[in-house]
Amino acid sequence: MRRGSSRLSRRTYPVGPRGAIGGRFAPLSETELDRIYLAGLEILQTIGMSGAPDPLARMLEARGATRRSDGRLVFSRHMVEDALARAPDRVDLPGFADDRGLTLGTGEVHLGTGGAAVQVHDAGACMYRDATLQDLFDLMHIVDASANIRYGVRPVIARDVEDPRALDLNTAFACLKGTAKPIGVSFQSPGNLRDTVRMFDMALGAE
Repeated sequence: MRRGSSRLSRRTYPVGPRGAIGGRFAPLSETELDRIYLAGLEILQTIGMSGAPDPLARMLEARGATRRSDGRLVFSRHMVEDALARAPDRVDLPGFADDRGLTLGTGEVHLGTGGAAVQVHDAGACMYRDATLQDLFDLMHIVDASANIRYGVRPVIARDVEDPRALDLNTAFACLKGTAKPIGVSFQSPGNLRDTVRMFDMALGAE
């Protein structure tokens, strides 16, 4: 995806070497892997899932899922295997800058952040305290400057932002401003996601 002219200015840090190739540690035999796969299919066929929102449940039913009398959705083996066959082998995770993106599915192992910690350790005071929006930005800036960290999923929740909408928008902005690498955030409502997309479009200079 071509980027428009950005209104955000940032330093450029070097990107680390390509990730090591994974998948060489194989403690299970092919027979054992098949047993796990078949058990997964059986679970989806007999236990399924509960609590799916109605729009999602209707979409799944239209694709072949069955809603039981108790409300649980179950999935036939054919439906699951058809979905697996249609799934892409590789997925691109773009960064804010073109040379910061990742391609998943190449066999490489990528290191990144994650989690939703509500506290951080204050080394100077030798104590834990509530995480702030500034902490989130600082941590994402560390992600950007660390050559071997390839992506950043929001590591802390800014406890100093109480309004849910303000928290979602400011979290997304702090991550975007902190690093040009692929980022991941969560949202408390679909409306906040739409507003964040518009904000990202403004940063990119194009939809």
